[in-house]
Order: sequence, then structure tokens, then C-alpha cells
Amino acid sequence: MNIKLRYFASAAAAAGVSEEHYELPENSTIANLIEAINDKHKPMPNGADLARILGFSSFLLNGARANVDAQIPDGEASVDVLPPFAGG
Repeated sequence: MNIKLRYFASAAAAAGVSEEHYELPENSTIANLIEAINDKHKPMPNGADLARILGFSSFLLNGARANVDAQIPDGEASVDVLPPFAGG
């Protein structure tokens, strides 16, 4: 399955990009995607640790809020990574 991943705010800064694409096997979950992201993005020397940010971020799967156990539909999907935003 092809996943369009979009990062926002501190997640984009830590990843160094605002968007990237991942290929995952069928029946993958958001947790599987997080694992793939962490495999690709190791902690940065400047302290911007994407894995830490992913740990407290919210996720949108095809525009709807999803927890880490949510199964990503087969085919194409979009996932947004939304870290907490300041100012409430």
C-alpha cells in the first residue's frame, strides 16, 4: 500500500521534510507506519528526535482521527502527523 505522510509543526522540523511517501504491506497499522518512520529517521544531532515527537502526536488517517492500532486501508492512504500545538 502507498501512504502519503504529511508532517506538521515540530514533526516537520524533526523529519526535515513536510511530506514523504511510504510503502507498507497490506494490513498495516499506524503503529507499523510509526516503526517504518523511526527506522528511516534516526535521532538528529541537534536534538530534534522525531520518535519522541511521534510518541505524543495525534494522527489523521484519510482525514479522520486515528489511534496507533488503526488499520490503514489497502491501496492508497494519507496520514497526517499532528504534534500538540502551543496556544491552545
